[in-house]
Amino acid sequence: MMTINAIEAELLETHYHCLIHRFKRFRPRAVQKQMMQEVASTFSRSSETERPLNQPNLGESILLVEAPTGVGKSLAYLLPGIILAQKRNKQLIVSSATIALQHQLIHGDLPQLRQASNLSFSYCLVKGRNNYFCPYRAEEVGLHPVQATFLEIDQLDGELSSDQREKVKDILSNFRLGQFNGDKDSYKEMIPAHLWQKINNQKEYCLGESCPQKGHCPYLQLREQMSACDVIVVNHNVLLSDIALGGGVLLPSPSKSFYCIDEAHHFPAKAVQHFTAKHSIKELSLLLELLIKLAYYNLVQIPVTMSLAHQLMQKLDTFQQMIFLCRDFLYSQLNSSGVLQCNDSGNWIIELSAVQEKQWRIIIDNMDTLLTFLLHCLTEVKQLLIKEVKNSTTVLTSWSILSIALNLCEQIAALWHLFALNCAKNEKPVAKWLSFNKQQEKGEEKESVDITLHASLINVSRALVDRLWHTCAGAILTSATLRTLSSFDCLLEQTGLKELPLTHVCALDSPFDLKKQAQFHVPAMRYSPKQVLAHTQEIIEYIPQLIDFEKATGTLFLFSSKKQLHQVYIGLDKSYQYHILLQGSMSVESLIKMHEARIQAGRASIVFGLSSFSEGIDLRGNLCTHVIIAKIPFAVPNNPIDQVYAAWLKQNERNYFYEVALPYAALRLGQAAGRLIRTETDYGRVTILDNRLLHTHYGTLLMQSFSAFSRVM
Repeated sequence: MMTINAIEAELLETHYHCLIHRFKRFRPRAVQKQMMQEVASTFSRSSETERPLNQPNLGESILLVEAPTGVGKSLAYLLPGIILAQKRNKQLIVSSATIALQHQLIHGDLPQLRQASNLSFSYCLVKGRNNYFCPYRAEEVGLHPVQATFLEIDQLDGELSSDQREKVKDILSNFRLGQFNGDKDSYKEMIPAHLWQKINNQKEYCLGESCPQKGHCPYLQLREQMSACDVIVVNHNVLLSDIALGGGVLLPSPSKSFYCIDEAHHFPAKAVQHFTAKHSIKELSLLLELLIKLAYYNLVQIPVTMSLAHQLMQKLDTFQQMIFLCRDFLYSQLNSSGVLQCNDSGNWIIELSAVQEKQWRIIIDNMDTLLTFLLHCLTEVKQLLIKEVKNSTTVLTSWSILSIALNLCEQIAALWHLFALNCAKNEKPVAKWLSFNKQQEKGEEKESVDITLHASLINVSRALVDRLWHTCAGAILTSATLRTLSSFDCLLEQTGLKELPLTHVCALDSPFDLKKQAQFHVPAMRYSPKQVLAHTQEIIEYIPQLIDFEKATGTLFLFSSKKQLHQVYIGLDKSYQYHILLQGSMSVESLIKMHEARIQAGRASIVFGLSSFSEGIDLRGNLCTHVIIAKIPFAVPNNPIDQVYAAWLKQNERNYFYEVALPYAALRLGQAAGRLIRTETDYGRVTILDNRLLHTHYGTLLMQSFSAFSRVM
């Protein structure tokens, strides 16, 4: 097992001391230095050479580190991460959940670190490819609308008006003049979403190396820049997209990368989203139409694809029959007991009788096999056409149809592959459900109903282990709140790291004196939140006692329900409403600015927000001296994935409340409490208006999260 060597240790110490002396706002903290040492030690256990396939990472170079507010975790992982990545021929990939943290890293932490530490390194921000301009597509729809290669595909989304085409020409002109770098967010004005969809870089339209504009492609230029960068900043979606594709496709190979996954408490939920698939019955029909056109009218005319065209033709009748079978089976279940509607969601979880299950299984297996063949066939066609695309208009037209068909086929095949998975009773199942969309067809009086099929893995831990943790050179997962009920077990299980015995965990102490700076209070409320109306009325009556409306300080009042938030606001006297700002009444940025202005003007200001305000907003000093939480923010299984998981837990004699709802509540309470104390000089109180904390066993467990605060009785 390798450890940090003398050269790396000396570099870390040297550049750290540069930070202390050259970065005026930098405050050395023992816990930050401790985190730096933990990160360096973790990455040092990775070898300088690429990890062999037969030697998977068992967690020896993976660390979960909870770094409370004020630790300075960004610099604590960036400095050792960059030094060890450079010395061990790796790249450092920093992943975040929010745009705010990405902005802070790119425009704050990284340039400040490079300037103050005297450490030489390069960095770049990598977004999803849909965020980048495609000059070739812009030329097609803006300059050559009549003969546009992608016109047939663009018609699926609707034509552009003459004004919109002029707008495309203007964007293209700015790009050619160097006044637009190709990143959508950098353009001088907002580009409408519908227009951007016609000119952005999408995989299904990309000609790759055969594109006549490849030398000017912002996305290809970014990939070239990325390959030479020491630090690559991404969001969780980009990282997980790469992992879903097998790793090393959109980003550098995991075996050549150190990962710093910040805001890691979001990572498991984001991962589930990336192992979810869906498609509608209409999309099945669209794929069939594209394949018929491709096989019978395009590929058959190209010598290199003629054989594959005939193979496609032989399967299309069968594919059409399977579409009819699938559609008829699903519509037949609409008015039967074969599907069960989810509560208030418009989704239907598939629950079939034994006979229906047998019929459905035949459809699933046949569709899975057929789509696997079609996907393989289209992939072969693409490999053949890529060599010919420059030389023929026929090939270029075929390429445009192939690209959209291949992308659609991948999406549909992913859904049926998930449907085909068989899970043992003790394995977490695949959630499968339907949704219905009513549509008014052109020229038709009656509405038509289109069915969308959905499937999602509930347990992504196996996929993360196989595609990321086993192969990565090293990884740090960090956040201000990683533990639930004082334990890392929940996150370890969700991420699959529980399977890796050498994974390290570390919970850092807060750098603040919370006993002196923060108070915790649970009033003896008469009514439980389960008594919704009475509890809401009691909050309305209690607010004048909770908040000093004459004092120029800020209060953050967090609700779990939008309905209760509005009921409390409406129930208050107008003299109190005058001081309250409601989340959703304006942009978050505008709301925070108004909140600051009110307090600076000598007024009290109270922000009414939902659980999303329990993280991501920074209210320092007297901008927030009181955090009030209306009730314990328990997770409710109100979507198909959670409902299927809850049902599976119950079948296996396990408890959704203690395994999911309670840990989630503990995490959210910890995040909310983190809004209060942001610096050494902050002070204030957290108040929770939920008497279940005082009268239940789980309430006692939850209050342990506030053990560092001084308790107000």
